[in-house]
Parts: sequence; structure tokens; C-alpha cells
Amino acid sequence: MEGRIAVAMSVYAKDSASWFLEAVESVLLQSYGNFVLFIQVDGKVENNLYEAIKYVERNDRVVVIFNHHNLGLARRLNDTIELVVEDLSFSYLARMDADDVCSPFRFEKQVSFMRMNPEIGIVGSDVIEIDEDGRELFYKRMPSTHDEIFKNIIKRCPFNHPSVLIDLAIFRQLGLRYKNNLMNTQDYYLWIDMLASNVKFGNLNDVLLKFRLGADFHSRRGVKKAFNDLRSRLYAFRHLDVLTVSNVFHVVFLFLLRLAPVSVKKFAYKYLR
Repeated sequence: MEGRIAVAMSVYAKDSASWFLEAVESVLLQSYGNFVLFIQVDGKVENNLYEAIKYVERNDRVVVIFNHHNLGLARRLNDTIELVVEDLSFSYLARMDADDVCSPFRFEKQVSFMRMNPEIGIVGSDVIEIDEDGRELFYKRMPSTHDEIFKNIIKRCPFNHPSVLIDLAIFRQLGLRYKNNLMNTQDYYLWIDMLASNVKFGNLNDVLLKFRLGADFHSRRGVKKAFNDLRSRLYAFRHLDVLTVSNVFHVVFLFLLRLAPVSVKKFAYKYLR
């Protein structure tokens, strides 16, 4: 059926049962109802989260896949892609995280945008960042046009990952996938591969998602994240024509910032975006 969405969500042991239920509810209450929510359970989870998963599995628009081993987000997103890529009843893949909250009109607005702009292969949106209690912290506005997104590809990630809607033709015709070996930055690599394949990007300057920042958000972005971000930018330099002095300076600055104390990272995240 034209316009059908496969919604890809992954859940693992550290996810909150209450946030998971809130996230799933925000998907199930969409004004655009032509979707199936695929939940990949990435390894063993505690009982309260397991019970929450079993509860939402009762809904006929939810498909739950239990996996014995924790292999990471990239692998589980690819698993969902493989489930739906040959099913031509699905037109789009939507991302959703297990702790975020969708606007009830998210899918409706994104599908409408894709239908009106058939040259666009992927569309994201602005988000409002929220804390663990759901309090609004920051309005994150994204560049909206392909040219603007491409121009800034080194200096900022082009999408808020859990906000995107992707034309499944990208996966069917180009064979692109997330890189299974990556535990983070997997989305950025996929965006680079898409740009290198001439996929057109877009963002809606509309808040279609509330993005939750956990208390450990900044502490998790340490040395390993610093080197992963550095490698991702070097990957972009190799695959796209974006090697400029300004971009090199930004990569060095970002690398040093990732190595800074948490207090410095919090200040930069709040005031230097």
C-alpha cells in the first residue's frame, strides 16, 4: 500500500520501561495510521522492561523481535531494514528511539513533504530537547535545504537521527545500510554514504520530536566518542568534496572539545551551538 511506513525502534537493557511506553504511545497515536512499528529487543532486558514490551506487543500495529545477544543499534536497524526491504507494501522507513516522544502529526507531515518533493530521499525535523522529567531544555533548529545541509556536513550532523523518514528505495536500489561494527556515529556514516550516492536531503523546520537527554549524556561523550567523531569526519573528507581549512579547524576543535571535562562540554553544548 502506497505510503506505508516501517518504524524502526531498538530497545536494550538500559532503556527505561516508562520512557519506552511513552515513546511507543506517541507512535501509536499518530494521525497518520499507515505504519507498522518494528521493535528489535537487543539482548536480555530486565523484567519491568520485558513486561512493557509484551504489553505493547498486543497491538496489531506492533511487531516485536527478541534477539538473544546485544549487538548494538546499527545491527538492529539493519535487521529491520532486511525485514521490510523486499516487501513492496512499505514505502518508507522511520526511525524512533525508545526514550523520545513524537508529535502526533509527525508521520503525516513527513509523508506529505516527501510526496510534494519526490526528489528528496530523506527528511528529518527540528526537535526540542527534554530532560529526564520531560522538561523542555533547548529548541534544536536544523538546516532545511539540501544545499545548506551539504555545506554544513562537517560542522554538524545533518539530521536528528530519531526524527528521520527515509524513502526505502535508497535501501532497495543503492544497497546502503548502517555499518554494523559501529556502536555510535552509525547514522553520520550512513548520511555520508547517501550524499556520496547523490541522495537529496531535507529537514522540516517544525518540531516533530522531543529528544530526551539522559543525565549521563555528556559523560558518555568521552575519549571513545572523540575518536569516533574524528574518524567519521575523515570518512566524510574521503568521500565528499568538503576538505577546507574551516572544516579541518572545526574537526580539530570538536576533537579537543570531546576530550574536555564534562563541565566544559555542557557549557559548549548549551552556548556554542
